[in-house]
Amino acid sequence: MSQAKLEPKDEEDTTVRIRERYQYGTDVKINDTTYKKLVELAKEVLEKTRYIIEK
Repeated sequence: MSQAKLEPKDEEDTTVRIRERYQYGTDVKINDTTYKKLVELAKEVLEKTRYIIEK
């Protein structure tokens, strides 16, 4: 039985890559630094949104 991996290998297809190829016929690639910045920004937005909703 294979184990689930948190980070895909470069040569493996991720669900996002498969969907984008199917839907748009393209692949989107960003470097790790940009990806990490976007994740942190998303977390910040969610945290602020949660605060506003709970007010």
